[in-house]
Amino acid sequence: MRRHVPSTTMLLCFEAAARVGSFAKAAEQLSLTSSAVSRSIQSLEEFLGVKLFERERQRVLLNDIGKGYLKSVSELLEKLEVETALTIARSREDPVLKLATFPTFGSRWLMPRLQEFTRKYPDIVLDFTTGVKAFDVHSGSIDVAIQYATDLQPNTYSVKLWDESLIAIMPPDFRAPEEEDLSWIAKQRLLFLRTRNDDWAIWFRHLNQEVPKGQVGPVFETFSMLIGAVRAGLGIALVPHIYVQEELNGGSLVAPYPRSVKSGAAFYAFCDEKRREEPNIQILMEWLHSISDR
Repeated sequence: MRRHVPSTTMLLCFEAAARVGSFAKAAEQLSLTSSAVSRSIQSLEEFLGVKLFERERQRVLLNDIGKGYLKSVSELLEKLEVETALTIARSREDPVLKLATFPTFGSRWLMPRLQEFTRKYPDIVLDFTTGVKAFDVHSGSIDVAIQYATDLQPNTYSVKLWDESLIAIMPPDFRAPEEEDLSWIAKQRLLFLRTRNDDWAIWFRHLNQEVPKGQVGPVFETFSMLIGAVRAGLGIALVPHIYVQEELNGGSLVAPYPRSVKSGAAFYAFCDEKRREEPNIQILMEWLHSISDR
């Protein structure tokens, strides 16, 4: 029996035009002509026997009937998109997951733990990429990202791994004054991460110390470079505690203040909300969460 439903093209054109308020902009998003979008919506209105839009100069606005219909259409299209992605994921013979993260996090925390993942899930191949800026999991080029953030992009599904804690580090041969007052640190050469100029201010405020005025040390692109600079005796740096736990335990780096200070941000693993139920993405996100306290 033939189903009495409009075509997918009609529904896609309707949803896009309703979302952006313009046939022309909807056409751009759908890679169609404006006239094709207009004809599809006219056909949909004829199919339904009702008007869905009010035309107002260069804009189109949903009427009350259109608003009610949009809610149902949006839910159906979203479900169809998710189920399509799941079907494609299940059909892959050699599933590849593209995982993005910061360089230092990848090399210092993630890599030592990856053998467990590959042993447990040998059929999932991870394709790594790194960067120092925010990752876009909606672009299609990244499946899952791990990132430090105070808030995340909209329309993402996230798993919190842990709150970020910062610790000050210096080389073991650094001659620190034997005094409880840590104000002497403000007089040293403080090293900075290019994208995190406020970290030292957070640290000093937490210790009820006066925040040094102005930037007083070199700037580095990654935490790996920052840690290397400390080892070379260039100054004192603030880094996430998880990056230097091994060096602190072994004595190749020391902390002038032994406790970590929470930065107010956290590390998250996240993906596009529409893809959260894909089996391999679920596996990776759950595994990351399971090892986050190690």
